[in-house]
Amino acid sequence: MRFGIDQQAALIDRITKYFINNPGNALWVEAYKPPRSKNQQALLHCIIRDISIHGGYSEDWTKECFLKYDCNGFFPHWPKLVSNDDKGNVVFIPRSESVITKVEESELIERLYALGAEWGITWTK
Repeated sequence: MRFGIDQQAALIDRITKYFINNPGNALWVEAYKPPRSKNQQALLHCIIRDISIHGGYSEDWTKECFLKYDCNGFFPHWPKLVSNDDKGNVVFIPRSESVITKVEESELIERLYALGAEWGITWTK
Protein backbone atom coordinates (compact mmCIF):
# COMPACT_ATOMS: atom_id res chain seq x y z
CA MET A 1 0.00 0.00 0.00
CA ARG A 2 1.25 3.47 -0.83
CA PHE A 3 0.06 6.73 0.63
CA GLY A 4 1.38 10.17 -0.27
CA ILE A 5 1.70 13.17 2.01
CA ASP A 6 -1.68 14.40 0.78
CA GLN A 7 -3.33 11.18 2.00
CA GLN A 8 -2.47 11.38 5.69
CA ALA A 9 -6.07 10.96 6.86
CA ALA A 10 -6.51 7.80 4.77
CA LEU A 11 -3.22 6.41 6.08
CA ILE A 12 -4.17 7.06 9.72
CA ASP A 13 -7.57 5.47 9.14
CA ARG A 14 -5.97 2.37 7.55
CA ILE A 15 -3.48 1.98 10.42
CA THR A 16 -6.23 2.37 13.02
CA LYS A 17 -8.33 -0.32 11.33
CA TYR A 18 -5.28 -2.60 11.12
CA PHE A 19 -4.69 -2.46 14.88
CA ILE A 20 -8.39 -2.88 15.67
CA ASN A 21 -8.51 -6.02 13.50
CA ASN A 22 -5.08 -7.30 14.58
CA PRO A 23 -4.62 -6.53 18.27
CA GLY A 24 -1.12 -7.29 19.55
CA ASN A 25 0.45 -7.19 16.08
CA ALA A 26 3.20 -4.85 15.02
CA LEU A 27 3.25 -2.75 11.88
CA TRP A 28 6.45 -2.10 9.92
CA VAL A 29 6.40 1.20 8.02
CA GLU A 30 9.01 2.09 5.44
CA ALA A 31 9.30 5.42 3.65
CA TYR A 32 9.25 5.17 -0.13
CA LYS A 33 11.11 7.58 -2.37
CA PRO A 34 10.28 7.24 -6.07
CA PRO A 35 13.30 6.65 -8.33
CA ARG A 36 12.35 9.61 -10.52
CA SER A 37 10.96 13.09 -10.00
CA LYS A 38 7.29 14.04 -10.20
CA ASN A 39 8.14 16.49 -12.98
CA GLN A 40 9.73 13.72 -15.06
CA GLN A 41 6.77 11.47 -14.44
CA ALA A 42 4.27 14.17 -15.46
CA LEU A 43 6.31 15.09 -18.54
CA LEU A 44 6.58 11.47 -19.69
CA HIS A 45 2.81 11.03 -19.43
CA CYS A 46 2.24 14.24 -21.46
CA ILE A 47 4.67 13.01 -24.13
CA ILE A 48 2.96 9.61 -24.29
CA ARG A 49 -0.42 11.31 -24.62
CA ASP A 50 0.82 13.55 -27.47
CA ILE A 51 2.36 10.60 -29.33
CA SER A 52 -0.89 8.66 -28.89
CA ILE A 53 -2.99 11.52 -30.23
CA HIS A 54 -0.65 12.07 -33.18
CA GLY A 55 -0.57 8.38 -34.10
CA GLY A 56 -4.20 7.63 -33.37
CA TYR A 57 -3.27 5.07 -30.71
CA SER A 58 -4.65 4.63 -27.23
CA GLU A 59 -2.34 5.79 -24.45
CA ASP A 60 -2.32 2.25 -23.05
CA TRP A 61 -1.17 0.83 -26.40
CA THR A 62 1.56 3.45 -26.70
CA LYS A 63 2.83 2.78 -23.22
CA GLU A 64 2.56 -1.00 -23.24
CA CYS A 65 3.50 -1.89 -26.80
CA PHE A 66 5.50 1.03 -28.11
CA LEU A 67 7.59 1.86 -25.05
CA LYS A 68 7.77 -1.32 -23.00
CA TYR A 69 8.07 -3.84 -25.81
CA ASP A 70 9.83 -1.47 -28.22
CA CYS A 71 8.00 -3.02 -31.16
CA ASN A 72 9.46 -0.55 -33.66
CA GLY A 73 13.06 -0.58 -32.45
CA PHE A 74 13.19 3.13 -31.62
CA PHE A 75 14.68 2.64 -28.18
CA PRO A 76 17.48 0.10 -28.46
CA HIS A 77 18.76 0.95 -24.99
CA TRP A 78 15.38 0.87 -23.26
CA PRO A 79 16.00 -1.27 -20.19
CA LYS A 80 14.65 -4.77 -20.65
CA LEU A 81 15.22 -8.08 -19.02
CA VAL A 82 16.22 -10.86 -21.39
CA SER A 83 15.22 -14.43 -20.72
CA ASN A 84 14.89 -17.72 -22.57
CA ASP A 85 11.60 -19.53 -22.93
CA ASP A 86 11.28 -23.30 -22.55
CA LYS A 87 12.33 -23.77 -26.23
CA GLY A 88 15.51 -21.72 -25.84
CA ASN A 89 14.17 -18.67 -27.68
CA VAL A 90 15.24 -15.23 -26.46
CA VAL A 91 12.34 -13.37 -24.90
CA PHE A 92 12.32 -9.66 -24.05
CA ILE A 93 10.55 -8.90 -20.82
CA PRO A 94 9.70 -5.21 -20.39
CA ARG A 95 10.89 -3.39 -17.32
CA SER A 96 8.25 -1.25 -15.69
CA GLU A 97 8.69 2.46 -16.20
CA SER A 98 8.05 2.96 -12.48
CA VAL A 99 11.46 1.52 -11.58
CA ILE A 100 13.68 3.31 -14.08
CA THR A 101 16.13 5.84 -12.69
CA LYS A 102 16.16 9.61 -13.18
CA VAL A 103 19.03 9.27 -15.67
CA GLU A 104 17.20 6.56 -17.66
CA GLU A 105 14.02 8.63 -17.58
CA SER A 106 15.88 11.69 -18.90
CA GLU A 107 17.34 9.63 -21.75
CA LEU A 108 13.91 8.25 -22.59
CA ILE A 109 12.37 11.74 -22.63
CA GLU A 110 15.14 13.03 -24.93
CA ARG A 111 14.63 10.08 -27.31
CA LEU A 112 10.88 10.65 -27.35
CA TYR A 113 11.34 14.34 -28.15
CA ALA A 114 13.72 13.44 -31.00
CA LEU A 115 11.25 10.90 -32.36
CA GLY A 116 8.44 13.44 -32.07
CA ALA A 117 10.47 15.98 -34.05
CA GLU A 118 10.93 13.41 -36.84
CA TRP A 119 7.20 12.69 -36.87
CA GLY A 120 6.17 16.35 -36.69
CA ILE A 121 4.38 16.03 -33.37
CA THR A 122 3.10 19.23 -31.77
CA TRP A 123 3.79 19.01 -28.04
CA THR A 124 1.12 20.30 -25.68
CA LYS A 125 3.53 21.04 -22.83
